Amino acid sequence: MEYYLSLLYVAMDELGLIWCMDAFMERRYKDWKFWVTFTISMAFSFYLFNFIVSGITVLHILIAYAMFFIWSYLFFKVTSITLLVLVVLLYSVISYFISFVVMGTTSYLLETSIQTLRQTYFPFIASSIINYLLLLLICSIVKKIHPFKRASQIRWSLLFLTFLFPLASFVVLLTLIFTSRNAPDSSSAFLLCGIFLVIANIAVFLLLDWVDSSDEAIKQKLALEQTVQLQAQNMEALGKAYSAQRKITHDFNSQLETIGCLLKSDDSKDAIEFVTALHAKQTTRSLLVNTHHPIVDALLNQKAYIAKDKNIQIHFEVNDLSNLQLDSVDITTILGNLLDNAIEACVIYGENSQIQVKVLLGNTLFFAIRNTCKPVKIIGEYIPTTKPNAQLHGFGLENVKTLLRKYNGEYAMEYDEGWFTFTGEIDNYPIL
Repeated sequence: MEYYLSLLYVAMDELGLIWCMDAFMERRYKDWKFWVTFTISMAFSFYLFNFIVSGITVLHILIAYAMFFIWSYLFFKVTSITLLVLVVLLYSVISYFISFVVMGTTSYLLETSIQTLRQTYFPFIASSIINYLLLLLICSIVKKIHPFKRASQIRWSLLFLTFLFPLASFVVLLTLIFTSRNAPDSSSAFLLCGIFLVIANIAVFLLLDWVDSSDEAIKQKLALEQTVQLQAQNMEALGKAYSAQRKITHDFNSQLETIGCLLKSDDSKDAIEFVTALHAKQTTRSLLVNTHHPIVDALLNQKAYIAKDKNIQIHFEVNDLSNLQLDSVDITTILGNLLDNAIEACVIYGENSQIQVKVLLGNTLFFAIRNTCKPVKIIGEYIPTTKPNAQLHGFGLENVKTLLRKYNGEYAMEYDEGWFTFTGEIDNYPIL
């Protein structure tokens, strides 16, 4: 019976940890893979705490925290070790506090000490079950009120500073738990101290969440401003293209009249020379890229001329995009941000910088932007910026990833031997 109860306690403890972590990170495994991993971890923890480390000691608590950390790392896609340590620490504080409160309250109601309570069979089992049920309830509430946000980015320096307070609280709480065993008369005072500690930790968590939400709002505002600026540039490029086309049409009429006059005068030699000169002049001002999609053409040609003005070699591989069903604003935002980033990286790279652009439409829209670049570090889905005020930069790439997720698109980025490549693919149908 004792082993069955121990197995139940381990299962409830790990399930509470997983629910708590669900609010902050994405699970690594799903469906049957998750349950297989969960069963293996539960069996290992059961064996460890029943046959190797037994009894509630400091060593037991430290090993339990280490196991919480390991299982969290295996169960979830970790974007920051600091965040992982912080969440596991907060879970440990809540877990031991609930245990402290339930045991203290039970011993008070039964008018006995905690040591004596541990030696009584049914009251101890009842209090333990209540303890884990409360833990699961609180973890489910945390998961409910704080759903995981995939796109959220937290300032790791702030996380590290926030980490110090739960760590101190964890140490103080453990000290209170062990001290209360030797000073049962002071249990009420210890319980009050524990309540204040947990309230303070909850306040720290809420403050961290508020700061994160504020940062996210600022980022969305800056991202929107960047998108508006990009669209303004695209509109300006379209306006220039339209004005240039009107001028070409006007000049073309005059040039036809000139050719007609030369031919009427039987001056074929001058007519040939005039046509040859026109052909050379027209070639220099023809479109660098022609996808048969006027908005995409305007964007790609605008970026191409910007790149050439900065002495950057740029090469295009495109096909007919006239059947493109995706929203033009979204597509120009994606390609515009990627090309802006590529041009900026090439300017920093210096001489012999190049950009290679592929935009191909079939059943899906495939695009790849490859550019020479100084070494960059890719951490998961993010590239840490080296610019001052890092929180005010890097929104171009975030805009791209947000739009790709909107269309359930796939993307990948890599750096290899002086070249950075971003590739993406989207199904060619509009979002209704």
